[in-house]
Amino acid sequence: MPGWAQPLADIPRTERLDAVVLRLDETQALVADQPAYLVNRAIQVNDRSALPAIGQVSLSYHADYQTLNLHRVAILRDGKVLDRTATVDARVLQREEALGQGMYGGASTVQLLLEDVRIGDTLWLTYSVAGANPVFGKQWFGEYAWDRASPVERRRLTVLYPKGRKPAWRQLGDYRSVPIAPRSIQGGALDMLVFEGSGIDAIESEPSVARDYLPARTLQLSEFPDWASVARWASGLFPPADSSPALKSLANRFRSQGTPSAQAAAALQWVQDEVRYFSVAIGENSHKPQAPATVLQRRFGDCKDKSYLLVALLGELGIAARPVLLSASAPQLPAKGGPSPGWFDHVIVELQVDGKRYYVDPTGAGQQAPLAKLSAPFPGAAGLPVDPSATALIVLPEQDGQVPEYEVVETITVADYEGDAALATREIFRAGMAERARPGFAALSPLELKKTALRDYEKRYPGVVLLEAPAVVDDKQANQLELRARFRLPKAVKPVDGAHAIDYRVRPLDGVLTLPDNLVRQFPLEMPAARFHGRYRLDIVWPDDVRARQAPWSRHIDNRYFQAQESYVFRGNQVNHMVDYRAKALTIPAADVPELHAQGKQLDELAYGRYSLRASDKIGVQALGYSARDVDLVRMAAVAGELVLEMDKLDDGKIARADACLLVRLARDTRGLLEEPTLTMLARAQRIVRDDASDPDARACRAALAFEAGDHASSVRLYRQLDGELAARDATGLRNLAWALMEQGEVDQALAAMGRYLDAQAKADPSAGAELDIIDQLALLQRGRRPLPPGALQRAASAPDAPWPRPLLAMQAGLIGQDALLAQVDAMPEHSRAHALTEALFYVGQQRLAAGDQAGAVAAFRRLEETGIRSSTLYFQAMAELRKQFNASSTAQEPPLPDNPDVRQLTGRAERGDAQAQFRLGWAYENGRGVPADLAAAAQWYRRAADNGDATAC
Repeated sequence: MPGWAQPLADIPRTERLDAVVLRLDETQALVADQPAYLVNRAIQVNDRSALPAIGQVSLSYHADYQTLNLHRVAILRDGKVLDRTATVDARVLQREEALGQGMYGGASTVQLLLEDVRIGDTLWLTYSVAGANPVFGKQWFGEYAWDRASPVERRRLTVLYPKGRKPAWRQLGDYRSVPIAPRSIQGGALDMLVFEGSGIDAIESEPSVARDYLPARTLQLSEFPDWASVARWASGLFPPADSSPALKSLANRFRSQGTPSAQAAAALQWVQDEVRYFSVAIGENSHKPQAPATVLQRRFGDCKDKSYLLVALLGELGIAARPVLLSASAPQLPAKGGPSPGWFDHVIVELQVDGKRYYVDPTGAGQQAPLAKLSAPFPGAAGLPVDPSATALIVLPEQDGQVPEYEVVETITVADYEGDAALATREIFRAGMAERARPGFAALSPLELKKTALRDYEKRYPGVVLLEAPAVVDDKQANQLELRARFRLPKAVKPVDGAHAIDYRVRPLDGVLTLPDNLVRQFPLEMPAARFHGRYRLDIVWPDDVRARQAPWSRHIDNRYFQAQESYVFRGNQVNHMVDYRAKALTIPAADVPELHAQGKQLDELAYGRYSLRASDKIGVQALGYSARDVDLVRMAAVAGELVLEMDKLDDGKIARADACLLVRLARDTRGLLEEPTLTMLARAQRIVRDDASDPDARACRAALAFEAGDHASSVRLYRQLDGELAARDATGLRNLAWALMEQGEVDQALAAMGRYLDAQAKADPSAGAELDIIDQLALLQRGRRPLPPGALQRAASAPDAPWPRPLLAMQAGLIGQDALLAQVDAMPEHSRAHALTEALFYVGQQRLAAGDQAGAVAAFRRLEETGIRSSTLYFQAMAELRKQFNASSTAQEPPLPDNPDVRQLTGRAERGDAQAQFRLGWAYENGRGVPADLAAAAQWYRRAADNGDATAC
């Protein structure tokens, strides 16, 4: 036994029946210029499967600077000590298990093979190791695990130290908090700290434990008083490098890049690409790098060698740089522990150029982009600058996650419902994912590249055909890599329940929330796919006979763990669909894992889906040349005709007031397109709505018609009479009430009504999130000169280029201007554009009113009048605003109508065939100006005006 060793602890008995029980786990550590430690263990095995724990034992040490002495190998059986020290088969092996990964550590292993070990036996093993890696100098440190994967009956740690060299100690551990208090023993040649415990239960193993979490208690001891002392130690390993002709010559090659930033990027790429990774970490070289000149000559090195070389090259270029130590295996762990070199296993480089600070990893690959576009290495890690002036750890910056690092864009074009469809795909890798993908794609053969492009589509679309060789497009300046491919999809459109359907799968969601089988656990979970941001886009182009007009739809999931949003719009013959996912949490507390699982089920609804094309989304051949505005009018007229057929069979008392209201509004919207039978029924419908004072639907109809006509005072009065029924019957009434109150100057009440409207919408469908409702609320807030809620601003910024109407939200948040918004809309396909333009012009006009720009608002509303979709509530609200602002009619060609026009004169002109007079007379009847409001009469005059060539009447 070593002369410094203390008497060994007694081996206690155990009644435990665990497969392996540590009856004794004792360590003695000597703090000295030549440190040493002694291990004394008694391991009992109670199960056949665990016999290798005492039958084959490995003891590791570094022969370059350590000696291992085996003091005892014995089996305790039936109260007897069977000494095997002299007979055990002991072999010294050189096991370089990481050699395949380019690492040679020089460790030696003493492999003990024991004969005749049985269930119930206890292996009593005592050995000591003298010496330590000279790279750490004479300052001592050590970390000792207290809790084990097996129960421990007695645990003892004795630290012996000369007087004046008492190490600082601290207890680490995140799961068990029972303190381990040492006994301090003084008076002998060496002072001692003795830590002791008994009856320590096993720490159970769990999958996917957070990397920086310490399930087991650990005792850390160190003679390093602070991080400044560790930084000074590290600085001694990386002294300013001596220049050499080879180093200067290489640096001169990078000067031609122009800017210092470009020079630094070129130097980094050269070190990454031209110096292969291989680590010879023997003795001092475990932490001390080779000289840059040596690395240049060898053209291989590990993280410290490559970092040292890069720092030297940057120094030749006049660029300030220094190495940074960190833990690659547990990036935030050093911040938990006390000052010690033992936490670090990796080196990167910090450099300052063009007034900015960057962190780069010379062991990386595929980083062929400018510095500003590179991924952030080890985001959030605690690092220690190798600098004698450093006094504390630093935190490495996070990656900018605004742009998804992985995105899949699919465009399906359907030319024939029964035939094949075309699929064009773009698989986009950005930042870190581009850097990781770049070497892999470069190594693929043409055949392998084709298989890669096909792999995700062969099961989904049986018989899929790749039309041409896939293309890899590498934009190094943007650090973005794309795989582009084109396919033919046989019979992609399937008949389902009388509709045409196309299935899709959101590939970026694959595996993002894979959880362990057991949700009930003790330790925090490493968030699956932490820091991941992925996006999926699907565009479907249907045949030309499709004229869908579905309202944009969105869903927003935002919790403590992740954020996911889905949005789509189907207008004209195009579907635009987007799913965006980003992880928020890094670590999930054990108690929250079931909640994460429950929240994650929502992703299942986003991961797969089907788009269906209904018969009502299509138009006949005769309407193929119609504009979107004309198609809208024809559809409304058709609905009006169908209503008339049903209502004509009923007495007034049996006609649903909601149907009567719908007919009145359709007549107003379609103006001169209605046939005579419809006009006759319209008179009845108008009378029913006007005269029924008790029916809530009739009352709500009168309120809505007053609002859309710009009679806000009457609208507010009528809606308030219905106040208790609005949310339950027709939440849209609350929305109209909010805007009517705003026009009346009652800002607080307007915002309260809008809040009730949004609450009612959420209650009706908690999964839906109509983004147009949010946009409507923001417009109201801006009109009331109130601040916008942070959540809406964050939503706008999260994906400003999401499908419509996200660009509208981005405009309100100030992310894009009004002109840019309108330019986006103008670039849309015609039949999608008309609906979006109606919404864009309305909210642009509202924003201009909020800014006091009345002329600009009128210009927006005038254009809306000329191009807008009349079935939209926003159309008539804008026309009412137009009249309010300028007391003008809804035509840009005529001077404003007075509040009480000369109806007799207009009637005379109209009867003589004056189309302009016919239109203006229709407007007078529609709005009750100079005559009682009469939509049937209005519709008749509008129709006559249209027949005489007045396009506005249509």
